[in-house]
Amino acid sequence: TLNAGQSSAMTVTTSSTTPTGTFPITVTGTGASATHSTTFSLTVNPAPPAPVFVQSAGSTTKTVTLPAPSTSGDLLVLTAGVYTGTTQPITAVSDGKNVWTKVGAYDVSGKNSDGEMWYAPNAASVSSVTVTTAASTVALQVMEFSGVATTAPLDGSTGTAGTGNSASSGTATPLGSNDLAVGFIAGHNNTQKITVTSPGYTVPAQEAATSPKKVTVAGGYQDVGAPGPQSYAGTFGTSMPWAAGIALFKSGAPPPPANDFSIGASPTSATVTAGSSTAPTISTAVTSGSTQSVALTATGAPSGAAVSFSPQTLNAGQSSTMTVTTSSTTPTGTFPI
Repeated sequence: TLNAGQSSAMTVTTSSTTPTGTFPITVTGTGASATHSTTFSLTVNPAPPAPVFVQSAGSTTKTVTLPAPSTSGDLLVLTAGVYTGTTQPITAVSDGKNVWTKVGAYDVSGKNSDGEMWYAPNAASVSSVTVTTAASTVALQVMEFSGVATTAPLDGSTGTAGTGNSASSGTATPLGSNDLAVGFIAGHNNTQKITVTSPGYTVPAQEAATSPKKVTVAGGYQDVGAPGPQSYAGTFGTSMPWAAGIALFKSGAPPPPANDFSIGASPTSATVTAGSSTAPTISTAVTSGSTQSVALTATGAPSGAAVSFSPQTLNAGQSSTMTVTTSSTTPTGTFPI
């Protein structure tokens, strides 16, 4: 509530279930002696699509072969348990086409193994991925995802290492919504099953190498809706050195919005005497997409009044003059046109 002559801030909040489209929102002000309305046009565009898991593969050699060639433009993520990775880590990941970036490598001081994560965004189609390391034993997993941002996709990451019968990456918080969370736990000197306890994750088959040393990796993923702290944790029956990490990747761009436009009148009201006319300007503007042809019509004029446009058809972004001509028989009153 305010006094005439003052202003108010109107906040419109949408949710993930708000339908797309353009919606005219009517705001009405009711005073002691008069009531007036104005219209605000709200255009809701589709939210970015959630990332989608495509495929995964594992290997206990230094090359992972995918079940099918990856799709161009997708995100590839490699997680690894590396025996002697503390002193002989993965120095490069290659597939003959893409540039791979290390998210992080985590190890327990004084132990031999580490856990690592690498990724290739907007990747060209490949059939296999190879790591370069002098380590004696590796356990590798590669996962492919569509619907991820093609440039600067990494939205946050963290990782740590320890010894015990439970592991946790620590927390990372996405900056936006609809992120993809990818986590891993690497176990060392043991091939026991790792049970992921963080809720919501899909976990492909654990990869375990047994010779000449023992090392495992259990990766997982989930789509994150609203921003909030994320972690990747798990348990196992016997104490062992472990490493864990998590990375958050931004979702891809939403599809292009549909062509749309807004329309307004200036001035928004006029007072005339019966038999006279008024000629406000009708302005249009492109609000999304490209311009389009717009045909103007009017309803709500009182009896004895005529409405015309010059021009009647225009392109979005152009203006027209609307002429409202009254006659001596036009009734008095206020009429929304």
